[in-house]
Amino acid sequence: MLKVAFVSEKIISDKRILDVIVEWQFDSKHHLSAWCEREGIYPEEKKRKRDIMRIAISLAAIFHDFGYGYRLLRGYEDKLFKLNLLGCDSIDITKERAEILTRSLMRQFILSRHASLDNNQDLSDEQKEGALIGFFRDCLPLNHSVASSLLVLDIAENLYRSGGIHPELYLAFQIAAESCLLHDLTQSQNYLHLRSKIKNSKHFLDSDCQQEVPAGILLILADELSIWRRPFVESYVQKKGVRMTIDYRQEYPDAINVTLPDRQDGKLRISLKNDTPNGILKDQLGKCHCFGKCPDEKHDDNILEVFGYRIEFS
Repeated sequence: MLKVAFVSEKIISDKRILDVIVEWQFDSKHHLSAWCEREGIYPEEKKRKRDIMRIAISLAAIFHDFGYGYRLLRGYEDKLFKLNLLGCDSIDITKERAEILTRSLMRQFILSRHASLDNNQDLSDEQKEGALIGFFRDCLPLNHSVASSLLVLDIAENLYRSGGIHPELYLAFQIAAESCLLHDLTQSQNYLHLRSKIKNSKHFLDSDCQQEVPAGILLILADELSIWRRPFVESYVQKKGVRMTIDYRQEYPDAINVTLPDRQDGKLRISLKNDTPNGILKDQLGKCHCFGKCPDEKHDDNILEVFGYRIEFS
């Protein structure tokens, strides 16, 4: 998690990239602006927006994998349930948590891509909230990012409602929670109910999302770029608990070098250090669906782009 924070900070140390993320995140036509207006939180100065984004990006990088603990606990409880030693899942979307979700920043992003709202724009607020809660409840067992986002929201609400944090820091937590939610939804088997707003797109989290949720896209990129010397963890649910093994995959590189865009050619260069072929990381980024041009544009499928910069492997 700290590796991801390091990579994120490395990327946004280029002021041009940070300014693009700030501009897109706070664009008036996106859902963040509507949420800020509703909450009465809207920083005007560009410096304050930069500070909020830096904090949000750091929070997301630190907390994005905390949901793995839930996955392990869920697996253990499922085992106990089958053995008739536990009555039900102890972790669920409670009424209090449902209210937190309906106030959250990510609510509108999820509803804007929820399949049940395709041809039912006249649904009541109650029906929309039902679709929102259903998404979180159904996706909790499928990935670790939903649990991570709920944790960040819980922390934010507890601090904000008690007067422990400034409204702009509360905003940073909301952006971080949304980013945490999205980072493990890059593969179709990890979520339900969502679809793209763009016709013929294969995935709801396509390249069009870069402008709406740039902080989330940065977290996905930084997470993929932090694979050097990454341990491979396997867990096994047993009657007496969870057993885990840790190994290091040989196909992961010893190091990754990221060269920030040159002012002339505008390319973000990535190189791997050892015998690992560059194609491994390039294929992984390609599978994320969110790096590149919009699906309705003619382009080479091998070209990857982020925040207006070409990703080049060397």
